[in-house]
Amino acid sequence: MRKFLCWSAAVAFMGPLILVVAARAEDEKISVDKLPKPVVDAVKDRFPGAELKGAEKEKDGDKIVYDVELRHKDQNFEVAVTPEGEITTIERQIGVKDLPQAVARALKKKFPKATYSMIEEVYKVKNKKDTLECYEVAVVTADKKKVEVLVAPDGKILKAGEEKAAAPAAEKIPRDKVPEKILTAVMARFPGAKLTSVEKETEDGQVVYDIELKHKGRKYEMDINADGTIIEIEKEVAAKDLPEAVTKTLRAKYPNATIEEIMEVNKVKGKTETPDHYEVVLETADKKKLEVEVSLDGKLLKGGKAEGDKK
Repeated sequence: MRKFLCWSAAVAFMGPLILVVAARAEDEKISVDKLPKPVVDAVKDRFPGAELKGAEKEKDGDKIVYDVELRHKDQNFEVAVTPEGEITTIERQIGVKDLPQAVARALKKKFPKATYSMIEEVYKVKNKKDTLECYEVAVVTADKKKVEVLVAPDGKILKAGEEKAAAPAAEKIPRDKVPEKILTAVMARFPGAKLTSVEKETEDGQVVYDIELKHKGRKYEMDINADGTIIEIEKEVAAKDLPEAVTKTLRAKYPNATIEEIMEVNKVKGKTETPDHYEVVLETADKKKLEVEVSLDGKLLKGGKAEGDKK
């Protein structure tokens, strides 16, 4: 979530620019319902009606900060909050068209022919006043390397991070090697389920088990933390059960495509499951497979590239 702070990214010393990157703090994924009340109150006060999507507890020495992901008025934000409820940083996701000209020019010059997988405005918050500090840009270079870049509002490159290490490959786990906590969580939710696949993955430094199963003739997928906490459940649904708004979006965006699979993605907090979006696998008219994500009200959240599409 929160990566590094613009205002501590670089300092001048004897002329040359010295890049300073703090050692990464310990991050712990936590469910939103486990956030301290002052943190939740601060976020809701700043973003009334926001949907909290995820959270991490970050410990750096004796200091604790909660990083909260949220969606507010159709925009994605990340907020850093102290345990006492003081917001210190706000990051707002934006599109490339929203970049200042100076920033866009600097990126184009530094990384010609690159694409941007994510762009965020980073604001430092002091006394409830937001001050734009920089832009964090996830760059994919022409040779497919991933680089995190910090750019000042005036276009000065503050930091061009090294290529990110590839995420560890998912590890397939035999049924008899699945930890007891994971099996207990699955069977408590789906008694008598048949596990068809189990993979162990590391996401943001946390171990997550990705479970595929069959229950009463229906396919499900689950994401479960190593401690047995269920964080997400995907349920297979039929095309006829899609909300009308979702169906209209798919028809408008992908005419003549056929639907191969639909999964309803539910976020889990405690024992409450809340539908979040749909993941749909399509086969286009020219026989390419495409995976897209659509919100419950029909907004296209992610339109993946078709297999073989180099554009």
